[in-house]
This record gives sequence, C-alpha cells and structure tokens, in this order.
Amino acid sequence: MCLCTAERHANCFKFNHNLNLTCQHNIHCQNGGKCLQDNPACPSYTICVCKDCFFGDRCQFYAKGIGLTLDDILRFELISHLAYSHQPLSVKISSISTIIIFIAGFINSILVFLVFHSKGSREVGCGLYLLVSSGTSFFTVSIITVKFWFLVFTQVNLPVNRGILRGGCKFLEPILKVFLYMDSWLHACVAIERAITVFQGVNFNKTASKHVARWVISFLPIFIVATILHEILYRDLFDDNEEQRAWCVVYYSHSVRNYNTVISFFHFLGPCCVNILSAVFIVLSATHRQQVVKTHKSYIKHLREQFHEHKQLI
Repeated sequence: MCLCTAERHANCFKFNHNLNLTCQHNIHCQNGGKCLQDNPACPSYTICVCKDCFFGDRCQFYAKGIGLTLDDILRFELISHLAYSHQPLSVKISSISTIIIFIAGFINSILVFLVFHSKGSREVGCGLYLLVSSGTSFFTVSIITVKFWFLVFTQVNLPVNRGILRGGCKFLEPILKVFLYMDSWLHACVAIERAITVFQGVNFNKTASKHVARWVISFLPIFIVATILHEILYRDLFDDNEEQRAWCVVYYSHSVRNYNTVISFFHFLGPCCVNILSAVFIVLSATHRQQVVKTHKSYIKHLREQFHEHKQLI
C-alpha cells in the first residue's frame, strides 16, 4: 500500500490484505458506518468508514436532504491547510459565481428601491411589499457572499477565534433563511393582492390594502424567526480531528429533523404554490370576464389569449 503526499511523493509499506479489521461488535459507528479496529482482541484505535453523505468520527452527521447549506455543499470541496490559490477549481468557480450574484443582486435591489421609493408607487400594498422586498433581496445576496467567504477563509488554515466561528455557525445561516423566506413570502403577498384586485375590481380598497401590507410586513419576520428558531439551538461546531478543522453542523433528533423538513417544505413550496394559484385565478377570472363581453369567441380562445397576456405571472 502506498500513501501519496501533496508533493507527489509516495510512502509505501507492506500491508496484509487478508487481515480482518472489522469490529466484532459495531457499537461505535452510527448510520450504517463500517467499524474498523487495529486489533480484534485488544483494539487501541477504532475508525468508522461512513456511507455517502455521512461524516464525523462516528458517522453521526448527515449532509443530504432538504435545506442543504453552503457548509454541506463545500465541506468535501475545501481542502484544509491549503492556500486559496491552490484550492480545487470548483471552489474558485463558486467564488466567481458568488461575486456575480452579489453584483447582480445589488443592482437589482437598487433599481427596485428607486422605482418603489416614490409615493405614487406605494398607493396600494403591492408597492410596500416590493419596496421591502428590495431590502430583503439585498440582504440575502449580501449574507450569501459573507457566508461563502467566511467559510472559505476559516477553512484555509487562517487563525480565527473559536467564538467567532461559533457565532458564524449559529447565526449566519438562520439570518440568511429569514431574509430569503421573507423575500419569497413578500412576492407571494404581491400575488395574493393582485388576485384580490381582479376579484374586487373597482371595489378594491387601497387604504385597507396598505393597512394590511404594513401589518403583514411587521408580522412576517416574527413568524419566520419563530419557525426556524430551533436551528440556532441545534447548531454547533464539530472538531474534525482527522483534518484538524472545525465544521458547523446541525445534529437534530428524529422528531426535530421531521419538523425541520416540514418547515423547509412550507417556506419553499408555500410561496410557489401561492404564486401559481394566484396566476391561475387571475387568468380564469379575466377569461370569464372576456367571455361575458365578447360572446362571439369560444372560451378556449379567450383562455389562450388571457394566458398569453398574463404569461409573466406563471
């Protein structure tokens, strides 16, 4: 067997492949990890060979499923004790993509803010939702950028205070989710108000719309924080002794993991479903209205015309 160094030097030694290094009783490794020990009779050292997507000295951590974080994605890409210039190509491509996303997001947020900052564009709730959305979008791309470079610089052997590492671990990801989820729900609120406008027509109350929008904007962050508060409690650092670095991990119990999955689905699929249902309602309502006015056309033809006119909503 040969072990290769980073300088491409091989250290070879004789190895008996017929040795049975499997533990007699696998009580050390979790989640189906294979237990190996140096001596079957009197072991002094035990290691676990983990299945795909599991890691940790006992395979106790899971890096797959709903709500993957940057830590989970880059965990197996970043190489410790190696300068950024020598990191894998995937890390460099990710860094370039992050910078591009930040610049594009910053420009988009500024333009949206300038459009909806004027008083005339905030006569109804939609204007307030989109004005606040410009801020949440900016903070979302900013925190993504900060989190990415925080993760990179803390994993390339830079001396970082453990308190800073723990603070970044516990708070960066939840804060990112708060702004990300809030932005999604704000756009869902815009879709709901559009549907209400179509349904009520000339009876639509602009004053009530603004009042509801202010209430929703105030309540929404409190609701989101309450649903993901468990993440802060279960996040902590895991010291990887083999690679001599610390990772941010989340170790949920079975019940909390199920709750987290439901919440993740709710915040991702909820706004999406609201937007789709709202768009369908607007198209069908407009089709019905046109069918009443222009009876010489078939319902299907009206439906196609309205679908083409409102295709940006789908």
